[in-house]
Amino acid sequence: MLRWTPALIAVAALATPLQAQDSVECTQNTYTEAQKQKIAEILPRFTGDVAAEEAANIELGDSAGGVVDICAQEHGWTAEEKELAAVFEFSRLREVAFRQHGPMPAQDIAKLDAALAKGDRTALWQAMENQVLVGYTGEPSPTEQQDITILGAFLIGLGYAFQNDKNEQFGMLMGFMALQRYGKREFAALQ
Repeated sequence: MLRWTPALIAVAALATPLQAQDSVECTQNTYTEAQKQKIAEILPRFTGDVAAEEAANIELGDSAGGVVDICAQEHGWTAEEKELAAVFEFSRLREVAFRQHGPMPAQDIAKLDAALAKGDRTALWQAMENQVLVGYTGEPSPTEQQDITILGAFLIGLGYAFQNDKNEQFGMLMGFMALQRYGKREFAALQ
């Protein structure tokens, strides 16, 4: 079974299920009813209290890792494909937890979703991925200042400039979303 490293848990973060070998989304069709129930019990423990979430991160990682292992065996994924699928799935589950049980009010989530749906957000997503991957890989981003400017401008546009708690919440949710994009794209690139 895949074990989650502290770095992966620290970084992390519902798509339509696909069954194809070339899809990280295999996992969504692989959960047993017992695993789905276990995840349903874990998700409410993600309330924004980092210390309290540590055990929940490990349990969620073990649940996600188990289905990633099954998909990897069924489809002959490489270690790199398996890791990218794990990044995608753990981040997908964390996004669900954050949306359902996190500290961010529903109206703020709706405001974020509406803003993300408008216009070309390629630069924003690239900036978010760059920043999240710094935490994941430990490598500094050569575009850090540019990324911060792009992310800051987006938050100002939402009306949340200089509201640290709100900015952190938006950053966490967008980080989970960005990790899914990264995992899915990089996995597909290996096919």
